[in-house]
Amino acid sequence: MSSDPSGPGTTKGRLKRAVANSLFGTRVYDLTLGKGAPSSLVGHVRDAWPGAADKANVLFQGRYEFAGESLSALNEPPWALEGSEYWRAELHGFSWLRHFSAAGGEAARLGGRELIRTWIEGNENWHELTWRGDVMGQRLTAWAAHAGFLLEGAEPTFRKKFLAAFARQSKHLGRAIKACPEGRARIGAILGMVTSSIALTGGGTALERAIQHLRRELTAQILPDGGHVSRSPSQHYAILADLISIREALASGGHAPPGELTGSINRLALAARFFRHGDGSLALFNSSNEIPTNAQGLDIDTILAAAPTKEKIPASLNQTGYERLTAAGTLVLVDMGGPPQPRFCDQAHAAPLAFEMSIGRERLIVNCGAHRNPQWRMAGRSTAAHSTLTLADTNAIELEEPGGVGKRRCVVTSSRMEDDGSIWIEGAHDGYAPFGIVCGRRYFLSAAGGLKGEDTLSWQGSKKQAGHPFAVRFHLHPDIQTSIVRDGEAVLLRTGKGKGLTFHAGGAALSLEESVYMGQGDIKRSEQIVLSGTLGTDGAVIKWAFVPVDS
Repeated sequence: MSSDPSGPGTTKGRLKRAVANSLFGTRVYDLTLGKGAPSSLVGHVRDAWPGAADKANVLFQGRYEFAGESLSALNEPPWALEGSEYWRAELHGFSWLRHFSAAGGEAARLGGRELIRTWIEGNENWHELTWRGDVMGQRLTAWAAHAGFLLEGAEPTFRKKFLAAFARQSKHLGRAIKACPEGRARIGAILGMVTSSIALTGGGTALERAIQHLRRELTAQILPDGGHVSRSPSQHYAILADLISIREALASGGHAPPGELTGSINRLALAARFFRHGDGSLALFNSSNEIPTNAQGLDIDTILAAAPTKEKIPASLNQTGYERLTAAGTLVLVDMGGPPQPRFCDQAHAAPLAFEMSIGRERLIVNCGAHRNPQWRMAGRSTAAHSTLTLADTNAIELEEPGGVGKRRCVVTSSRMEDDGSIWIEGAHDGYAPFGIVCGRRYFLSAAGGLKGEDTLSWQGSKKQAGHPFAVRFHLHPDIQTSIVRDGEAVLLRTGKGKGLTFHAGGAALSLEESVYMGQGDIKRSEQIVLSGTLGTDGAVIKWAFVPVDS
């Protein structure tokens, strides 16, 4: 694994990219990319993913729905629209060209050409977002895969501009790969290197160089248990989609995929299923929402269909740091890991020992999720935005803006035991070591589907700074209805389909408070159960339970 600590979550990484970007934006650098155009694209690249004619119809109408956001540009190109960074990245990535090909016909062909022509006019030279490695990688892949459809019957002027722009971007991407942020962005850039080298020359030394970069990144990023080093389910799916695209591009160009690629896809595909709730969507850990972002606009089922497996979903991802508990229709997913290494922690949340819970196909306990707005996104990364314990209104991990983790990190330990259908897991973290405290949490899922838990705050050392407030939060999905019962000692929870559970606790004061849910891309009002108290000289022990009740 590379030891260069210059990833997206580090100050060194940001400085390295700033220096590179200052060079890329100069007139001198632009001249080195040249203006000449190849006579044609000689290699065939096949799109790994199906298009949808109905989505092309939406685009024809000037509606651009990307990354959970919809903006309109009627009778004009969309390039000046001011969407979020995620929306603009998907727009400029051009993966949506597959929908034009699926629609077929001259109208779709001319529409695709016009969008590319206007894009070239406004983005011929380097730009920090539109020429970002992963965005360019998606764009080159889309242009290569659908060039046959777009160039059929095209005027020589458009053909020359298209091929010249393709060659310029390919040349830049080969130079800029080392300045591209590590993690998913670099995998996306490598995808572009693979597809453009096949399209321009059929392979050759450019493809060999791309495969060398790919091997290094697979070693650095894919953990032995199949998890991605970022610990983000959304990033996990995006990388799986890109690797499948690389596999398809190699196959369509007549190149055998390296064994490391095949093995990584197989491991990622199995681990990807680990993160799905009963409703089929993703758990909300580490900048993830229900539907993966930056995944070429693809849904979960489409991605997994391209990487089938007969293996059983693992109960634990030990290297990635997650546990999965299932019994009698109850599913519990638990974060039992610390923050990723600095190179890959730009997506990290401060949520050790946090969990989510679903009953059948309905979500019950959630984390707040992530949002495209920077302020809401930062709030969603906080410990308080997760179903776990917070001490003294302080994050368990030091978070930096806009992403990354500071010097105050944490170490998490965990263990698991199963017997007769029941499951126990136990974890602890030192995220509150500055307060002299170690936090512990135990989970017990019975064979009948009931969940019990215990949070502990234990003093370490002789200096005890009692008096700090603590709060154990259980964020509820917006569909959950709540009622305080037993004279304020318990909460009756009922799902949208009528499934009932009673929550009760001891060792802290119980209350219902407002919360927010961002798991579907927008902000919805919801509620949270809060167990609050004050840290004493003996520490604290808070016990709680979710008990199923008859409908």
